[in-house]
Amino acid sequence: CAYGALLLSNHNERHLKTHITSKMRDLAKLFIAIRERIPSIITFELAFDPVHFDVFIKAVRNISGYDESTGLVKIPSMPQRLCTAIKDSLDILMRRTIQSKTLTTTSKETIKNKLSDFKSILIHSWKFEISTNAEKSRKRKKMP
Repeated sequence: CAYGALLLSNHNERHLKTHITSKMRDLAKLFIAIRERIPSIITFELAFDPVHFDVFIKAVRNISGYDESTGLVKIPSMPQRLCTAIKDSLDILMRRTIQSKTLTTTSKETIKNKLSDFKSILIHSWKFEISTNAEKSRKRKKMP
C-alpha cells in the first residue's frame, strides 16, 4: 500500500494511474502466490526474510508462467517488473524502520539486517534464478 502511495505521489498524471494499478496488481499476485506456500505470512514485511527467498523465486516463476522443462517464461516482463517493485518495497520498509519511533534499537537492527540481507540475495541471485530465462523467452518471442 505504501508502494502504491509513493508511486501516486511521484506520478500523479492521469495516464500513469493505470500503470500504477498494474504494478500493484503484480505485487498482489506475488503476495497471494507467497501466501499459498506459507499461509503464516500475513504481510510483505514478514515475507522479506532471507529464509523465504526461495519461496519468492517459486512464486515469481509461478505467476510468470515459468516452464521448468523448457526454461521458458510465458510472461517475460513479469520478473523484471516484480524485481523493481520488490526493491522499491524493501527501500520503503527500510526507511520506515529507520524512522520508527516505536521500535527499539534492537528491533530496528534486526529488521534492517533482514531487509538488507534479503535485498543482497535479490541483487546477487535474481538473474540466475529467473531473469536470464525471462530475457531468453523475450528474445524468442521477438523472433519471427
